[in-house]
Amino acid sequence: MRHKTELPLSLTSASFQNPRMSTTDTHRHMTATRGFVAWVLLWFLFSIFVLWTLLSDENLRWLGVTYYPARYWAVAAPGLFAMGLYYYLTTNFLTYVQNTKPFSDIHCLTDEHAKGEQATLGTLLSSDGLDSIPPISDVPASVTSKVLYQPWYA
Repeated sequence: MRHKTELPLSLTSASFQNPRMSTTDTHRHMTATRGFVAWVLLWFLFSIFVLWTLLSDENLRWLGVTYYPARYWAVAAPGLFAMGLYYYLTTNFLTYVQNTKPFSDIHCLTDEHAKGEQATLGTLLSSDGLDSIPPISDVPASVTSKVLYQPWYA
């Protein structure tokens, strides 16, 4: 009868892991591996799609492929994909624009740990006559305070 110490170790046990690799390194490695597999699979499927699009019915039957979609989908599928991608990007952009808080909101605060260029009240309230949008930056607490509690400042 075998004792617990005599049982074979699995490949996922701690003794088989590289001691120099942390958990995040292992996670990055798995992500890179999955990304590579997805990339290879995508190119393989794209190659099959191109072959199905370009080969004639006789050639496909000679290769042993007898059941395949109508040629209509060779044009319709990329068009649907392009429209879906356009819809997705437009919807995401408009959702972000809708959820952006105005400068008079209390949630538009910043401190010394904020990243990016610090905005000033002059850059936020300046107008080029075109109702221009100020550059992306964190709003300092002093500017937010002046906008919220001193609307007559400008």
